[in-house]
Amino acid sequence: MPIEWSIFFTTIALAILGFLWAQSRKIDVIHQALFGVNGRNGVLRNVRAIEEETRTIDERIDDSRLELTNRISAQLAEAQARFIERIDNVRSDITENRRDYTQRFEEVKVDLRALQARKR
Repeated sequence: MPIEWSIFFTTIALAILGFLWAQSRKIDVIHQALFGVNGRNGVLRNVRAIEEETRTIDERIDDSRLELTNRISAQLAEAQARFIERIDNVRSDITENRRDYTQRFEEVKVDLRALQARKR
């Protein structure tokens, strides 16, 4: 039985065209998944939206961090000012008490001398 070469090559050509058509359908499916149908709901669009949202959240975090740092710095400065004021008050009290004790000591010395003078 002789081979009909025209039928053989036609069959091979149709098989190749069928294979190429199937491959192009796979590529279309991948293209639609990446870019979406008519440019909507594609994976790449969703990734871009997530990237933008991530940037926005990152900026908010940076703003919050800066605000928190400023608040803490202000509170620390206020606490430091109150601490310095308290130290100054304690120093003042110590100085005043020292004067009182020195004056009282001098009075006791005078009284002691007076007592010693009476005994003689």
